[in-house]
Parts: sequence; structure tokens; C-alpha cells
Amino acid sequence: GTLTEEQMDIPRSICEYRFVIVDALAGGGKSASMMSCLKMLEDARINYCCMTATGKASKRFTEASGRPCSTIHRRTGNDKTIDAEVIVLDEDSLLSIELLGMVIRACTNPNVRFLCLGDLQQLINLNLGTPIKDIIDSGLVKVCTLTKCFRFGKGGKATVSTKCRRGEFYIEDEDFDKDKVVY
Repeated sequence: GTLTEEQMDIPRSICEYRFVIVDALAGGGKSASMMSCLKMLEDARINYCCMTATGKASKRFTEASGRPCSTIHRRTGNDKTIDAEVIVLDEDSLLSIELLGMVIRACTNPNVRFLCLGDLQQLINLNLGTPIKDIIDSGLVKVCTLTKCFRFGKGGKATVSTKCRRGEFYIEDEDFDKDKVVY
């Protein structure tokens, strides 16, 4: 498919910056962006490692990308090291200080680059800290924000949540006279 200009900024940013955060709402094009980045890395023969905070997210990443993805615990446990040139961290809003520290301590490549993907509007982790939010707030890293919602207009949660986050009223005028509105 064709990427939007916002999405095209992500592969460019991976080439220019050592730490890139992608923040996008559900349906915002993170998966398509991530796939283009992985393809770019593979075409350039750059080795990468994909990890997530949870087993469920790891399984979903593997199914969506066709590439291996591990939990952070499994990939870094028992003093395992990571010599990848790029580390991809999916569902970054779930990262705690402990998990991010595990990844950093496991890195042996002094020139490693990080690509963190997530939706900061989602529920945060239940452990200590919100490192990705804090890193964004520092203003010291490249943040690529995807604002377009590709699932918008299909009804349901994607439409309602996108309009709510934009501060827009999601009930249409023609729905006000109805006893029940289903999205």
C-alpha cells in the first residue's frame, strides 16, 4: 500500500535518529508503518529484534508481521544479550522502567537504534513508571505521531474513540430522536 506523509517520516527517522517513538491511535497505521520499516531494514540487511511487554502482544505482532517477536522477559532473561542494530519495541505504553531497563542492559551493540511503537492514549502499564511518556516529554527524541485514523467511518469503537479523542461529539444529529443508537 501507499504510506501517508506522516507514515513516511518513520523510516526516514530510523535512518536519522537512534531513538524513534511512534505514537498513534488504534487504526492509525502503526502496523503498515512498522511493516514498511521492517522491510526497509531487511532490504538493507540490517539485523533487528522485535519485542513486546506481554505474550499476547508478542503473538499478535508475529501474526501481523510474519516476523518473530518475543516478550522482553523471554528475550533478555538469564543474562541473554541483544546485538541487534535496531530494536523494535511494540506496545510501548506497556513498558515500565524495569522492562525498558532490561532491554537496555541486554544491548551489546553500542550503536543500537530503537523504534518504539504504541498508543499513549491506551491504558498505561501497572508497574513502576511511564518511561516512554517521560522520554517524549523530555523533548530529546524523535516522535512520529500518526493522526489519521484508517478505521474511522466504519462505525463502532474506532469511530467513537477517535471522535472523543479529537474532542468531537460522536452522536450524529439524526440519532438524537432515536430511543437507541447502535455503533
